[in-house]
This record gives sequence, C-alpha cells and structure tokens, in this order.
Amino acid sequence: MKILFTLKNFPPSNFGGVAAAMYPVIKELCKAPENNVKVLTTSYKIIKGRSPKTNCWTIFDGIPIIYVKSNAVFRYFFEGLRQIKNSDYIFLNGIFFVPNLLFLLVGVIFKRKIFLLPHGELLKPALRTKYWKKCIYLWLMKGFTNNVTLITTSKQESIRTQEVFPYLEVKIIPIFLDLNTPVNLIKLNQFLFVGRIARIKKIENIILACAYSKKFVSKNYKLVIAGPTDKEFLPYRRELEKLVISNNLQFNIEFVGEVNSPEKEKLFSQSKSLFVVSDSENFSNVVVESLSQGTPVIASKGTPWDSLINHNAGFWIDNSPRSIAGKMDEIITMEDKVHKEMSINCISLSQKFTKQKILPLWFELMK
Repeated sequence: MKILFTLKNFPPSNFGGVAAAMYPVIKELCKAPENNVKVLTTSYKIIKGRSPKTNCWTIFDGIPIIYVKSNAVFRYFFEGLRQIKNSDYIFLNGIFFVPNLLFLLVGVIFKRKIFLLPHGELLKPALRTKYWKKCIYLWLMKGFTNNVTLITTSKQESIRTQEVFPYLEVKIIPIFLDLNTPVNLIKLNQFLFVGRIARIKKIENIILACAYSKKFVSKNYKLVIAGPTDKEFLPYRRELEKLVISNNLQFNIEFVGEVNSPEKEKLFSQSKSLFVVSDSENFSNVVVESLSQGTPVIASKGTPWDSLINHNAGFWIDNSPRSIAGKMDEIITMEDKVHKEMSINCISLSQKFTKQKILPLWFELMK
C-alpha cells in the first residue's frame, strides 16, 4: 500500500515534538514489505552542515523523503498534490500547517483515506494564540472533513478533539520512542527542563518556584534549562533571563541551549527530577525519555500524565509556582531509598511506550 506523511519538519531537524514522535513510527512502517512509504517535509530548522539534498527525493535512514526548501511554497504544494494522487493512505501532521488544508481538500476529492494528526493544536491553551484566525481556519476545514479520521495521543487530547470535530472518528495512539538504555549516573543536586523555549511551557513558573523554594538555594541545587529558542520566542527567552537575575538565581540556573543524544540522556540520568509544567501538552515525549533514565517527572495537570501518580513515578500538580516549589522541596528532602524506588518505577512505566506495545495500533489502522 502507498502511504504519504506530510510534516513541517523531520529529522535531522530536532525542532519540536512532532518530528521526534513521527520518526520512529515512519521508520517502522517502512520496514513492512507491503508498505511503500514516502515523507513530504521541508528543510525547516535543519542545522547547517546536516542538511540533506533539498527539492529532490532522497533516502534518509531508509525512509524515502523529499525535503522542500522552507521558502519554496509552490514546490511543496505541487509535490504534495502529485503524491496524494498516487497514495492510498495520507497522514497529515498538524492542523494549522497551512499546506495540509489544501492537501485535505484534494485527498477528499480523490477519495483517499485521510488521517489528521493535531499534535495538541486543538487543546484550549494552544488555541488561545491567534484565536480568531484559528477559528476561521477550523471553520474552513470542517467544510470538507467527512470520513477523515483523527489520531490523538492521549485520552485528554481525544476528548478535546471530539469537542471540535464531534462528527469524526477519533483514535488514540500514544507515542512510542526508541528508548536508550539507562546510563545510571549518580544523581546530582539538579532539576531539569528539556523542551522548546516557548511561553506555553511556563518556564517562568519553574524559575519562580526556585525562588519560592525553602531548600533550593540553601541546599545548593541547580536548575538546567535545555532546549532551542525559535526566533518568535527570543523576547520570551530574554524575559526568563531577566527573571533569573532579578531573583538572584544566576548562580543556580543555567540555560544550555539544545541538547542531543548522548548528552541528553546523561542530563536526564543525573537529575533528581524533570519539570514539565506546560499549560497544555498532548503527550510530551520528554516525559518518557526522562522516565526511561530513571528520573521522576513533575508534570502539570495540563499534561495527560496522571499515570505518574498511579505508578509512583512522579507528581501531577497544578502549574503554579507555589505548587512547583512544594514538590521541589519534597524531592530535595526525600530519602535516597525512597527516590531510588521511584526511579525504578519510572523505568517500568516507560516500558508502556515501546514500539512492541504501540506499533500494532498503527498497522491496525491500515487493515
């Protein structure tokens, strides 16, 4: 069967969670002899020197891909239309990735089987940005989404997606990751944030929590903030840096930029806890990455990670600075034995998000 995936970016681009989430899925689907998989993407956020050939079909890690230059809009549209005509299944990644609106219409006209993956874009906090433009966009989209299937990554995202598209089928397929073996480093007096530097991540609440904590400074703890900053959020990054200075935390908080494997796994392993306190997340890959290295996660209730409590692998809290500070102090004062037990639980929970558990759900879609 012929399968087409459209995405704004794809490895070797590491920007955002969509590329990281879809890469292992597409790689595994390519291995099935009955599948002819192709990926249409752009050169967006690919580091210079790592960029593959653009505007022509190539092979990346066994996957047939065309990387269209980010500014070659018409080339991207043209190639998408050509591939849709020759595909049986079309997976459109991103509700508000504008080319997907046209691809959706063309796919419906040619009666192709279409799957639409919102990747958290329909969650209420995400919709608040450019709200009216998105409302108009969704109104247009609803005009030709009959027989389209939506794929979400959690029950929380599924409920919200069904509110926006009540007449469409919604399937839940959690993200799976190719997890690295735990590196088992000694835990440092260190907390961690890993992700894009973006307002929805509420990084300022973690910084304020460090200031409100009764133990963070006195016990000489450190917060490492790792992740890329898109041009759009450079002012936000500067706001965070000023907030650190105004609270006299410049010796306890460090911005280290984007971190990739194997350095990323080392950071997870040697940290006492990861903070994921976004206003909303449809899944959050870094939670699983952290758990796989035996590092408990403190996640906000805007994320779908209530299972952290059920498995004693972390905490699920509101994302106010005071609440975060309270959990910081709880981790800091926690006995080593208790933290070790929690670390073991983390690794156990991460195993629920392996390809052996999740990949069969993808093949079931195409039966």
